[in-house]
Amino acid sequence: MHGANRLGTNSLLDLIVFGKYAGLRAAEFANGAAFQVLPSDAAEYARQQLEDIRNSEGKKRPTPSGMK
Repeated sequence: MHGANRLGTNSLLDLIVFGKYAGLRAAEFANGAAFQVLPSDAAEYARQQLEDIRNSEGKKRPTPSGMK
């Protein structure tokens, strides 16, 4: 593989070799990890924050980045 296309081929080889082992290690970790149990409505906290922002009485208005 080395030598055909110096930059592309070397990078491809690195991705194949190291990507495989990184994926295998990630799978081992995920299988043995202890995940927290999610509440029945996991999005409620974020939903409540958005409602608080929408219904606030403050003077500042949220604007998209770069817009005035």
